[in-house]
Amino acid sequence: LVEAVAERAGESSAAAQVTLALFDWLDGITARPKLVFASRIAETDLFQSLLESAQQDPEAWFAGFNRAVDAVPGSGAGRLRAGEDPELPMWRLDGRGRRVRARVSDLGSGATIWPGGLVMSGLMRAAGCDLFIHGTGGRAYEPINDLWFPNILDLSPAPFVTATATVLLDFDEREPVTRDQASLARWRVHKAFHDPAMLGDLDARAEKQAYLGRIASLPRNDPRRRTLYLEMHTMLEHTRQRHRASLEAFTDSADLMQRLAEEYAVRTDRTWPVPMYDRDRLSSLRLAVRRAILA
Repeated sequence: LVEAVAERAGESSAAAQVTLALFDWLDGITARPKLVFASRIAETDLFQSLLESAQQDPEAWFAGFNRAVDAVPGSGAGRLRAGEDPELPMWRLDGRGRRVRARVSDLGSGATIWPGGLVMSGLMRAAGCDLFIHGTGGRAYEPINDLWFPNILDLSPAPFVTATATVLLDFDEREPVTRDQASLARWRVHKAFHDPAMLGDLDARAEKQAYLGRIASLPRNDPRRRTLYLEMHTMLEHTRQRHRASLEAFTDSADLMQRLAEEYAVRTDRTWPVPMYDRDRLSSLRLAVRRAILA
């Protein structure tokens, strides 16, 4: 991958360099697509008309976008921030070429403005395709454009669908441990520190219950309640000392479960960079996708 990126050192941006390097690396596995960068979309007449619309009625943009975000819970898209200079769902390049959120005051200022992710997919659906294909991330947020975009451009976006496939890194198989299982193991440690029955000490548990009953029988502000409470915790501490080995075993088990749960999350992560996968695995994925389409 380092070599592939170095071969593209002369590209006009880091985005172009890395993207083209990835497709160089994938040569022979998948066809090279037509790449359209946000900077090129920003040069179109359609995007310029979008900027003019935002400048003429920024309140409609701001309010309409936020209403659409609110109507699609779980999208992961953030609302635009208000204030004296409201945000827009676009990017502005600062003096160092970094992307920062564009604001209404940037319109007509000569600043370089690029479309944000939702604006970009909205433009492509409105004028660049007959069918737009998203992954699972886009499936969550793209319905925002169905609610918001037609009111901005008076254009109906093309329909979108979701296509996804799962391929995991090649690890040795192990019994899966989930985060819920790890949390349960951690809860057992906490429980064992406070409930002697978890340690098999039923006499100590009965003694604790007797303390709790005596405390509950006293008036709420009676100072004897605190005395009994402290005595109970002294008794529990002695119990812990007697069963130190068992408590350490509970703790060690919980630590192991936590590590295994974190490892399982790594094993089942679908979002590793493409070069992490060997080429045979990716070729098998290509064939599986092709079979699914032709079935």
